[in-house]
Amino acid sequence: MDKKGFSLLVSAGVVQKVVFFRDVKSGTGWSVAIYQDEDAEPARWNGASIRTSRGEVREFKTLESALAFVRACGYTRHISIDELFPLSA
Repeated sequence: MDKKGFSLLVSAGVVQKVVFFRDVKSGTGWSVAIYQDEDAEPARWNGASIRTSRGEVREFKTLESALAFVRACGYTRHISIDELFPLSA
């Protein structure tokens, strides 16, 4: 999911939480996974990672830059940090 898609979901009020995680393989940088409210449809993007315009998982160099990104998209709810979250979505 790209920045525009994430911003649209945030403005629709269906994003329940965001998780910042490190790629287990590289261990550098931070990625962002998003989760929807349980009642939201469709469920196909639940756990999706934020991606670049080329479709690659977007990696932020610092937690601060990841936080600035999600806040710039309008997200103000719960954020979790999980250093061992697998890179799968």
